[in-house]
Amino acid sequence: MTDTIQPSAGADPGRAAKTSPLGVTRRTLMLGAAITGTGVLGLFVYGPQYYQVGTDDAAVAADIVPIVPKISGYVSTLNVSDNSRFAAGQQLLQIDDRDYRAAYDTAAAELEAAKATAVAQLSERVRIVADDQAVIPADSAALDFASQQLRRARQLEQGGFGTTAGSGSGQRSRSGWPRK
Repeated sequence: MTDTIQPSAGADPGRAAKTSPLGVTRRTLMLGAAITGTGVLGLFVYGPQYYQVGTDDAAVAADIVPIVPKISGYVSTLNVSDNSRFAAGQQLLQIDDRDYRAAYDTAAAELEAAKATAVAQLSERVRIVADDQAVIPADSAALDFASQQLRRARQLEQGGFGTTAGSGSGQRSRSGWPRK
């Protein structure tokens, strides 16, 4: 037996419909393959959306609290983990305090140096005041002596017995010489 394909009555005699041994035409096979390929492609493209969650504008309802320190620094110890609960007042983290201790030590040293400078300046001022106070009696005695000399010179000048060199009035003395 030889398989020969007979053309149908209204078909082109040069173009015979080829059938498979199961009686399915090539066109039917191609159409089935195209539908199957489209289905597989659809599963690869649209299938992941059923088991992978994704969104562009999602919102999460949760109690989110921002944690902002009052100082800056490196975190040395973290006492909580992601999504863990904590109570008010619980220490969440510890900031490395080495920088702050160094700044404190520097400021304390500068304060001690300023205190020492102030004490030295104060003792210098006290010494200067003491020296000036020690000179006051001698200066006071010199002033008293100068006042006595001036009174005596004026008395002598008024009596006509002294020189007028110390008066400085610019008038001529009785001797005829101008006063200084």
